[in-house]
Amino acid sequence: MSTPAAAPPSTEGSAIERYFKISERGSTVGREVRGGFATFFTMAYIVVLNPLIIGTRRPTPPGASSVAATDPTCPWWLRARRSSPAS
Repeated sequence: MSTPAAAPPSTEGSAIERYFKISERGSTVGREVRGGFATFFTMAYIVVLNPLIIGTRRPTPPGASSVAATDPTCPWWLRARRSSPAS
C-alpha cells in the first residue's frame, strides 16, 4: 500500500505572495501595497503635524491636568474656566 504523494508547492504568483500567503488570506499584493502606502503616509502626517499642534496650544489653566485625569466632564469644566472672569 503506497501513501499519496504530497502536492508540490504552488509556483503561481510572486515570491512575496508565496512567502506571505496573501491570496490564502483573501487579499492581493496590490491591495497590501496600497494599504502600506496609506499607513505610511498617515503616520508621516501624524509625525509632522503632532509637534505643530502640541507646540501651538494655549496654556492650560491651573489645576486642569488633575481635573482632566479624574473628571469625565473636563471639556465643559475647561470651557467654563476660560470664559469666567479672572479672580
